[in-house]
Formats: sequence, C-alpha cells, structure tokens
Amino acid sequence: SYARVRYESVYPGVDLVYYGNQRQLEYDFVVAPGADPGAIKLAFEGARSIERDASGNLILRTAGGDLRMHKPVVYQEVGGVKRLIPGRYVVASKQQVGFHVAAYDRSKPLVIDPVLVYSTFLGGSGNDFGFRIAVDSAGNAYVTGGTDSTNFPGPGGIAAPKLGSSAKGAGGDVFVTKLNPAGTALVYSTYLGGSGNDGGIGIAVDSAGNAYVTGTTNSADFPTTLGAFDVTFNGVQDVFVTKLNPAGSALVYSTYLGGSGFERPNGIAVDSAGNAYVMGRTTSTISTNPLLNFPTTAGAFQTIAPGGDAFNPQDVFVTKLNPAGSALVYSTFLGGNRNDEGVGMAVDSAGNAYVTGFTTSTNFPTTAGAFAGTLGGPQDAFVTKLDAAGSDLVYSTYLGGSGGSLGIGIAVDSAGNAYVTGQAFSNFPTTASAFQATQPTCTPLPPPLSFLSCSVDAFVAKIDPSQSGI
Repeated sequence: SYARVRYESVYPGVDLVYYGNQRQLEYDFVVAPGADPGAIKLAFEGARSIERDASGNLILRTAGGDLRMHKPVVYQEVGGVKRLIPGRYVVASKQQVGFHVAAYDRSKPLVIDPVLVYSTFLGGSGNDFGFRIAVDSAGNAYVTGGTDSTNFPGPGGIAAPKLGSSAKGAGGDVFVTKLNPAGTALVYSTYLGGSGNDGGIGIAVDSAGNAYVTGTTNSADFPTTLGAFDVTFNGVQDVFVTKLNPAGSALVYSTYLGGSGFERPNGIAVDSAGNAYVMGRTTSTISTNPLLNFPTTAGAFQTIAPGGDAFNPQDVFVTKLNPAGSALVYSTFLGGNRNDEGVGMAVDSAGNAYVTGFTTSTNFPTTAGAFAGTLGGPQDAFVTKLDAAGSDLVYSTYLGGSGGSLGIGIAVDSAGNAYVTGQAFSNFPTTASAFQATQPTCTPLPPPLSFLSCSVDAFVAKIDPSQSGI
C-alpha cells in the first residue's frame, strides 16, 4: 500500500526505512548527522551461530540451513551522487550483530543498507541454461530454461520428475524450478516436454503461486490437458503455454499455440484474473490458406498476416489466453511489409498489453500523434500498446535513429508510462538533460557496415501514456 514506511528514532538519531525493490522488501538504517551508527544492533532469533566470511558477508547458521546477508552497503549522498563508505558487520554474540563504519562526514546523513542475498548453481551433468526468472510476493524464485541433463536436480537431491511422461525425452527438455526465498532449497523442480526438443523461454507467476511457462516445442507428444485450446502439434515448431499448480506437481492446463511454420515466444505475462498474455514471432503467415496460419480471433486488430518479406516472412503475434487455457480471448498479428519480431512485453492493471521489438517494415502500424510515424533506419525498435480487447492500438510508434535499433525489454508503471530498453546504433533520439544525451565516442565499423557509423550501445527510454513523446 505504501512506497516507503519510516520508523523514526528506533535508536537515538537513527530511523529505519522499509521499501519495495523489485518486489522484494528491503530496509535501510538512516543515521542523522551527529548520531552514532554503533548504536544499531540486530538480533537473529533462531540462529545457532553467526559468522562473517572472507568477503564480509554474514552467514546465519540455522536448523533449516544457512541464510546469507550481503556485506552492508554504506553510503552518503553528496550533490545527488552516492559516495560509498567502507563498512562491515561486527559479530557481538552468537545471535547479535552490529556495524562498524569507517570515517565519514558526520555533518551529513549516513545510510546503511543490509541486503539478504544468495547465489547458487542449478543443473545436472549435461547442458543446462536458465532463460527467464519470476519472483512471487514471498520471495520464491521461479526459473525456466532448457536442459539435456538426465539428472537435473529435484527437491531432496533426487532427480526431477517429468510432468506428462514417465521419462525424460531424447531431446532437450524444459525445466521449471521453484527456489525458496533463501535460495537454500528447491520447493519443486520438474521436467516438461515430449520426445523431441523443448525449451522454456518465458515464465510468470500469479498471486496464488501458479507458474505460467511458455517456450518452443517440436514434440508431437508434448503434454497437453483435456479441454485445452489446442492439443495437436501444428507445424515445424510450435509455442506451448503451460500453467503449473503451486506445488509444481500437476498441469492446470497445457496447450500448443501455432500454425504451419515456425513460432517462438519471447515473453509471457499474467493479469490479476489469470489471463495469460504471450508474444513473439511467427512465420505462419500464408494468408491464402488461413487454416495454416497462426490462429487469430474475430475482431482482433490484425487477423490477416500483413505479408512480410517474401524470402523470410515473419510477423509479431500477441495472444491472450483465458484463465482455463481453453480459448483465446484474442489473438492478433502485428506487423508490416517486411520482418517484425516482438521481444519484450508487459501488461498493466487494466489489461492493456505493451510490446516492444524490432521492425524493418516501412508500414509497421503506427497511430496518429505517435512519437515517430516513419522508419528511421534499416531497422527500428517499435513500442505498441494494445487495448484490453486486442482489437485496437492505444498507441504505436517507431523508436530509432538512422543506424538502427532494437527494443528488448519493457515495463510499465501505475501511471501508464512505458519504460523501454534495448540496443541502438547511431542517432538514437535522446532528450535534454538526460543522463547520457550523446552517444559515446567509438570506432566506426568497417565497410559494408560503415553506414552504422559506430558500435552498439544500450538505450533507455520512458514514453508517456499519451505516446506524444519520450
């Protein structure tokens, strides 16, 4: 309900401030000018012993395993810039800890930020890769990716089970793993796949702890559920969308999603009602035979594929599945006369979907009053907001310079501002007083890439809700 909560004078001249950071609860001690940070003491009930490792991290030994507190971050703000101050934990007893802080300017406030962290390997004896991660309100981490390990770990050190099959497939499989908030144990871990190659690409989690996973499959026997939207493999490579129950022990639903060509999802999101939004790219765009096309719905924004490059037709798809996974709320193409791909997606509280990616189309759909209505380079990023019904664009714009750009990630705040990041070459639009308004100097690329004029840089752009500017 609150962005920050401040407890004043928990020690003389020391306030305690709680706040949210990436859906995690964090806290800082704020020491007023002239106050003594040595007055702060932390007691850890249930700790059998407390140690400080060689890196200065705090290790709490408990009956349930070890908890780790990262070496505290201690700083002062001087002229709007954080100035780090050396600091460390001081172990006073087996259950009590204080802080030691090096010399600092006692005329200014001091902030001490303890952080609970962990870092762990996750894998078996084969090749394993993690692709996406989601976190629930309790701090459990949900990870998905791909593995060819036959002994990918499950809870208690035994090999993970496989949902929908008695054994791991011959190709790579999806894995879905839930780690507890301390990172000390697996709540669950499972394989997911058929006899072919399967890989997890996106994951989201709802307020009840159900995990929504999407990825690619060429398995004709990928596990599906009775009543799911599509239980039959459609083409060369399909999307799958699977909802796992909070225990990770059963499929709430699981469905194919695709046409006769190649599909790849690049993102998944879930709203408060349990609708799943999936976005990516499709080559199933043979408009003369809609039965072979990627499935779209009546009344959606773009029900017929716009065409695309004759040699490599590729369009964005955006699909919303109902909470039961039994039907499409909407499904639409999004693209122009050349290649388009959706790479990042977010959903706001009203059910509007925000999509970013890249396009080489000169007629990618844009809206009146958009920031940029024409392609600026050989390839531009795009930012598109679809309404909750998927029937119209709230706004859509190109975003790029003469050298090309690519949108990769997108987030949205409660006011409807969209935040986009990605890669840009030359002449990317920036704003006055921005952190880095001019591209850093670098060595131009050799022909035939000299038109790019420079190497790639990251960009960050904030787009207002009206989409009239950045």
